Amino acid sequence: MPLNNPSIQSGGALGTPSSGTLTNCTALPQAGVTNLTTDLGNKQPLDTQLTDLAGLAYAANALKVVRVNAGETAWELATPSGSGTVTDVSSANANATVATPTTTPVITIVSAPKLQTARTIGGVSFDGTGNIVPETITTVDEAVDTACFPLFVTASGTQSLQPKNNAALTFNSSTGNLASTRINNLAITANGTNTLTIAAGKTLTCNNSVTLAGTDSTTMTFPTTSATIARTDAANTFTGVQTFSSIPVITGRTTIANTTTPLTYTSAYYGAIHFWSPAGTATATLPANGAPAGSWFDMMLLTNQTVTISAATADTLITFNDTAADSVAFSTASNKIGGCIRFISNGSVWCAFNMSNNTMTVAT
Repeated sequence: MPLNNPSIQSGGALGTPSSGTLTNCTALPQAGVTNLTTDLGNKQPLDTQLTDLAGLAYAANALKVVRVNAGETAWELATPSGSGTVTDVSSANANATVATPTTTPVITIVSAPKLQTARTIGGVSFDGTGNIVPETITTVDEAVDTACFPLFVTASGTQSLQPKNNAALTFNSSTGNLASTRINNLAITANGTNTLTIAAGKTLTCNNSVTLAGTDSTTMTFPTTSATIARTDAANTFTGVQTFSSIPVITGRTTIANTTTPLTYTSAYYGAIHFWSPAGTATATLPANGAPAGSWFDMMLLTNQTVTISAATADTLITFNDTAADSVAFSTASNKIGGCIRFISNGSVWCAFNMSNNTMTVAT
C-alpha cells in the first residue's frame, strides 16, 4: 500500500495522508477510517422509489407533487382531498395526466396576493388585495339592438356603486325609442307608434282629465286670447260680437212652457219659444235693457186671456210705429189665442215684433 507519506500503525487507526492515492486496501477495518461509519449511516439507501423519482421528467418552472404508499414500489401523483382519482406515475409513465375529478374541488384562498405592480382598472388602482368598483368603462356604439337596458345607480353623488338595470326602463338603439311606464310621475301607455309634438319654448298645461276624440290629421285653431270653448250639446252664453260667415241653421229650438203670472223674463229664455198658458189676465216684464245685441226670445199665447208685456224701464220699448213704448199686449176679444211676439235686443233696448195676425196693442 504505497503512500507518499505513509503512516500506518499496527492494530490502530489508519492515518490521514496529506496527498496521494490509497489503493489495494483489503480487510480494512471501518473503525479505522475516521467518521466513515457515521457519515454512511446518515445517507438514504438506494431503492426502487428513488430510482423511479430520479427517472421522472420535469419541465422548467413546473411543479410535480408525488407520494408513495407503504408497500408500493411506484411513485404516483398526490390525490387532493375531496377530488377524484389520479393516474399512477412511475419512470415508465412520467407524463401521465390527472383523471377527471368526480366532484368539483374547492380551493380556498385565505388572503389575496398583492401584485408587485398595481394596475389601473376603470380609473381605480388595483393591487390584488381588495375589491374595487371601476369608475369608467369603455363604451361601444350600438345601433342595432332593439332591447337595450340603460344602467343606473341607487344613490346620488360621487361614489363607488354597482351599476344596475331594470326591465321597466328599456332603450331601442335601432329607433332611438326610450321606453318607460312612468316619467316624472307621468304615466305613459304604449299603444303603438304615437307622436306628441310641442314647439320649442311652449308649455302644455292640463288641469283636468281630458279625452280628445276626432278625425286624424285635423287641426284646431284656438283664439289669440284666453277664452272658453263652447259646447254644442247644451246651452252656451256668448259675450261680445259673434260673427258667422253664413246664416245659422237652427234645427231645434228650446221651448219653455208655463202658466206663471206675473212673470219676469231672464236670460234663461234667450233663444227659446215661450208657450204661455195663463189661466187669467197675466203680466210679464222684459229683461233689463243692455242685453247683448242679438239676444232674443218668442212668446206665444195659448189661452184666451189678456196678457201684457212691459219694458223694465218705461218708455224704452221699440215696436210698431213707436220708439218709446211702455208695453205691448194681446187684449182684443176673440183675437188673443195664437198671438206671438218676438223680442230682440239691439244692445241698448228691446224691440218687439208681432209675429202673428193677431192684433197687438201698444201702450206708451
